[in-house]
Amino acid sequence: FYIDHPATGNFYGEFIGRELVDITRRMFPLSDKREDTFLGGLSMGGYGAVRNGLKYHETFGAIVSFSGALHFLDDPQLLSDENDPVDRVFMESVFGPLEEAGKSDKNPSVLIEKLGKQKTVDPSLKLPKVYISCGTEDDLLPSNRTCRDRMLANGFQVTYEEGPGGHDWDFWDTYIKKALDWLPLVATAEGNNRGNAN
Repeated sequence: FYIDHPATGNFYGEFIGRELVDITRRMFPLSDKREDTFLGGLSMGGYGAVRNGLKYHETFGAIVSFSGALHFLDDPQLLSDENDPVDRVFMESVFGPLEEAGKSDKNPSVLIEKLGKQKTVDPSLKLPKVYISCGTEDDLLPSNRTCRDRMLANGFQVTYEEGPGGHDWDFWDTYIKKALDWLPLVATAEGNNRGNAN
């Protein structure tokens, strides 16, 4: 799930949020500007993109999530069904105790509300722009709509799209193209705003 695991020394979230960006900028002729730096993923990677894009919001100008698995930490009871204890054991091996993780920065909802409050206090705070898409036949549709609504309520600029499809590449192939069309518009708008501010 692209988060840090201090007990094993695997800091996946920090690697994505800081180190990987620095490494790729040194290896390739990439922009060092936040507005040109994006993070995206699908399903579990959609969770990772949203969580790490928010946690490291000073690094990323935009976040893209396709069918993100954004719901686990909002409602740990989803995994407490006695008929399927294996799921809860697995999720706790990833996140730690789910009730605690649900109140931490591992939960995108916590980060959304935290950044929304910070933006209220400091209007100059730059929040990443967000693109979310999910198929109308995907079981994750309700949690993606909830994430969209929570972001909008906290001052994020969100482009949200849904359409026919499930949790599969037939859907993602279509919406990856839409997101790739959206990203240059975000970078251009951010760059223009930056230029106007100076």
